[in-house]
Amino acid sequence: VTASPALQTRPATALQPSASVAPSAAPTVSATAVPTPVPTPVPAPVVATQSFGSGGSGWTVEDVRYGTQPNGDLWIVTDFSGGSGEPRATASFSDPTTLDVTLAGAAESGLSPGTGGIVTKATVTSTGSTVKLVFDLSKAVTLKNGSYTPQDSSNPYPLHLILDVG
Repeated sequence: VTASPALQTRPATALQPSASVAPSAAPTVSATAVPTPVPTPVPAPVVATQSFGSGGSGWTVEDVRYGTQPNGDLWIVTDFSGGSGEPRATASFSDPTTLDVTLAGAAESGLSPGTGGIVTKATVTSTGSTVKLVFDLSKAVTLKNGSYTPQDSSNPYPLHLILDVG
């Protein structure tokens, strides 16, 4: 009788990769670049600066008044006393509803312009012989004309600057 060979059992071996495989890194999220805002350009004046007067001196701004004309335009009238020649006036719009008027060759003393017509606010500042008036308006207008006129029977002051806005 021959002996049968004994069956030998071997432990099962797991399959091993032939090369080391490292786990892949987690995906990275990259931030999208935020665009740099483009600065807003400063708007140009609504209309070009207009100038009036020959460049006189020694004037005092006494009053600012308003009058609505039959065609609907507003006249802004600045009354002056003393002085010679005509103060150099420049007028421009810093935005569609703000009229800036600078008077070189003039001074003021406690001037407090009121409101009227489309003028909702008026302010005055002065330095030396320069007065700056700023008129806030209730609607956009243009400066149609400006001129100096001499004393007339309606007002005791010897000189008036009339600005026609509409």
